Amino acid sequence: MSIYYGDDAITYLAKKAHQQDPKSSSHWDFYHSDFRFDNGKFSGVGGFGGVEREYTGLKKIVHYAYQTPFRRMAKKFPNFNAINELAKDILSKDRQDKGYNLDVLRQVISLAYLEEKKAVKEKGMSCVIGDGFATMTSLLLEYSNQRVVLVNLVKTLLMDLWKLKMLLKFEFNNQVAVVTSESDMLKVLAETDGKSFTIVVEAENHELMQLCPIDLTINIASMQEMNPEVVSEYFTNISIAAKNNSSLFYCCNREYKVLFDGTVVDFEKYPWSMANKILDDELCPWHLKYYSTKPPFYHDYDGPIRHRLAQFS
Repeated sequence: MSIYYGDDAITYLAKKAHQQDPKSSSHWDFYHSDFRFDNGKFSGVGGFGGVEREYTGLKKIVHYAYQTPFRRMAKKFPNFNAINELAKDILSKDRQDKGYNLDVLRQVISLAYLEEKKAVKEKGMSCVIGDGFATMTSLLLEYSNQRVVLVNLVKTLLMDLWKLKMLLKFEFNNQVAVVTSESDMLKVLAETDGKSFTIVVEAENHELMQLCPIDLTINIASMQEMNPEVVSEYFTNISIAAKNNSSLFYCCNREYKVLFDGTVVDFEKYPWSMANKILDDELCPWHLKYYSTKPPFYHDYDGPIRHRLAQFS
């Protein structure tokens, strides 16, 4: 087993990208079926958000206008403006060159919500399960100098790491590593204590989370696309990791979803009994609707999306 830093991590994951991912559900088997990566060029990217480059001109104005109701509800969180400005900088052409779409805005609001709940610790450790384009990971790294454990399927990890490479530039090789074994995880944890760093874990090795002093675990709109047994495995990881470091879990997912093969994913059937306490539980206000240019412009999702903040210890 080995540790793969920076560009070597991308090379390692690229070699595995053509293989079947053992933790993939029928949802991701479908959306990853045409995935290709060749020296920074992606194709067949789908299922985890928009891929447009930084918005300019009329497109930027239109998106901003449609996002007005979401920004209005975010104003109640004291740190929203600061996180919003940080997101703009991260997405700029000189950095990640990505459009500030509704997916990004919802991540920004989610982080502002978590900050208001005092869930984010400066120089602490967060775990992001199923990030898209490394958006939440990037925000955590830049906003609170976090160590971030980033867990994802191999193909999606490639996109995450490419965006981190664009963000970190010449520091990428020193601040990102794929860890593949228990001994290597312990080594990287010891070497990076107190530093801003991204520890990358393939979904098939997700149990390595258990070794980490995680303060906060975040999952936004991806457990709804996992097989139920995999969801249970992640809950076990969070519970075991919390034995040495009391932590919070923020979960925002569809209440009920049927995957392509008929598998049912039910939010209420996640193993919530592992948590010590539920701190917040409601339909997520910023995930109730999405916008498009088709009247009536704001549309309901196929099913309600709930967010829950739970205490593990």
